[in-house]
Amino acid sequence: MLPVRRSILGLMDRLMSFHRGSLWVGVVLVVIAPLSVALLLSMWRSPFPINEMISLLEDAESSTPGRFFDPTIRSWYRPLFHLTLWGFWNGSGSLLGGLHWFRYLEVGSVLVLLLLFVSYLRPRTGLQAAAALLAVAVMMGMPGFRDNLEIPVLMTLVGMPMALLVWMLLEREHRWWYTPLILALTMTAIGYKEQGLVIAPVVVGAWWMGSPGARRTTTAVVVLAVLAYLAMRFSTRGHWALFEQDVGFLFGELGEDEAAARFGERPWILYGYSALATIGNILFSEPSRGTFVITDHALSGETRPWEWISIVSSTLMTALIAWWGVAILRRDWSADAWSAESRLFVILVLALGASGALGFNYARDRLGGMAVPFYAAASYFAVLSVAERAGAASLKRRATVALVLVMLAGAWQLRAVGTLHDVRLRAASTHRTWITSPNWSRVTFAHRPRYLSIMQTMTPQGTDPARARRPTYPEWFLALIGGG
Repeated sequence: MLPVRRSILGLMDRLMSFHRGSLWVGVVLVVIAPLSVALLLSMWRSPFPINEMISLLEDAESSTPGRFFDPTIRSWYRPLFHLTLWGFWNGSGSLLGGLHWFRYLEVGSVLVLLLLFVSYLRPRTGLQAAAALLAVAVMMGMPGFRDNLEIPVLMTLVGMPMALLVWMLLEREHRWWYTPLILALTMTAIGYKEQGLVIAPVVVGAWWMGSPGARRTTTAVVVLAVLAYLAMRFSTRGHWALFEQDVGFLFGELGEDEAAARFGERPWILYGYSALATIGNILFSEPSRGTFVITDHALSGETRPWEWISIVSSTLMTALIAWWGVAILRRDWSADAWSAESRLFVILVLALGASGALGFNYARDRLGGMAVPFYAAASYFAVLSVAERAGAASLKRRATVALVLVMLAGAWQLRAVGTLHDVRLRAASTHRTWITSPNWSRVTFAHRPRYLSIMQTMTPQGTDPARARRPTYPEWFLALIGGG
């Protein structure tokens, strides 16, 4: 009877553990629901922009699916993004139907990312749930998340949940189907935008550190596929311009020609600067687009409250993550073993380096998107580590740490609300453009009848006032979240 009793008690203990875990996961989902739903609804209602979207649709209509995979047509290569537009349009039978499905993909990517993130953290105690809520706010408040919500620029947004899902698979016990799934997720993310290449060092790093789901076969398949992709890209590149877009540099921007004139003989200087700027934006929210906007405002005495909130909250969180990461690495090195936390910290470093390297040509906030889930996950463990250590300290120290963490959480919550407001501001701006620009477009693009036909079809969604609801906030609150 004793073995049976132990088995029953063990089963009950597992069931209770699962119940407690599910309970706190549910609490986190309920708490983040209002802001998350508001963000998803705002994205759903946002009108598509008049210029870029119409050009993309015009190109999709005049192309065949095979043409999207031709790497010689343009320097940037996003075949699956264009194939998605083409497929939604033709599969639905109408332009508006295709745009409807495109919204599903954009909103669905954010929803899946949030659900995967909470599932990965899976808090089992009240303290862990509090740390998870802060981590969700960190992810939603980061520039790399906010900038990727711009419609229709969802290329990196689609890859972000794929990168997180790959990491979750690598951290679980291996199954035979992990290898084809991880390969498919990697190549799909790359097919939407080459920032998906960040997944490759994640897979290699996980295998090197002995993640339970990482196998030599999986790593070899992913590495060979990525090397074949890179060989194809470099062998068909033709003549790539030194700089594809305007480049942020120090306190201003350089046009493509100006950047080539100043750095044409030593482009690696500006490439290195842009790469570091991308990494700096992830870690410190500065520079933005390669330009030290907040620093410039500070030097001129024009810094706004939300800028201080961004700089201080990012710097403090990065410092906490660095402290936690170094401490966890020292502990694991002394034990001669990699833990899940130390693996995450190394993966964050790899994702940061890869994001910076892929942003060499020009810096944009969105280029750091693939590292956002890893940074936010690291913030969870860092904050949790600080809180747990403070629990064994004196009352005065516990109160001090609690106050700092509460203020840090408040700052990131404000930044998360700022992301929502940014989406709504962008929608209002797009709505105004649809009202003021059509006449100019009819004259400018008179020689492109298909462009004008698409614009005519899209006009109702662009001019509908219900798609550009701009909420009103008190002035002091707008100052805190960066509203205008």
